[in-house]
Amino acid sequence: MNREAAAPKKKKMTNKEYSNLLKNIEINSIVLLELEAKRYPASIEKDMGFHIKHEPEFVKANCNDFDIIDLYTITARSGRKNIFKIRIKWLLSFSSEVEVNEEFFAVYAERSLILNTYPYVREIVQSITSKMDVPPLVMPLYKAK
Repeated sequence: MNREAAAPKKKKMTNKEYSNLLKNIEINSIVLLELEAKRYPASIEKDMGFHIKHEPEFVKANCNDFDIIDLYTITARSGRKNIFKIRIKWLLSFSSEVEVNEEFFAVYAERSLILNTYPYVREIVQSITSKMDVPPLVMPLYKAK
């Protein structure tokens, strides 16, 4: 029987490794790339529920600089009816004294990225929904895992 060797498992970044890398990184800018808001003609019949979808993407600029595209999609429904949809896309640019990789990004996206963009998202969503003839949506605080 011919068995192929299993690929070695990637070692997960430790908290200490992550903290050491994070100390060498600076954020240069946070830029609003896109903002799209749509209010559907449905009326609010029941309590309005909402869903937040968060999709970050790592973009390597060169060995020490990198960008992150951070997309949020917030949708609201009342019963079975769509009420609104808001898409917000950010570009975050970073510089680093050390090379960063996908492994760092995966940990950063999970632990820290949202802390940089979520306050801006909350402000935009609350402002826009107040102009849509819906109850202004006060998004919950982000609670780290």
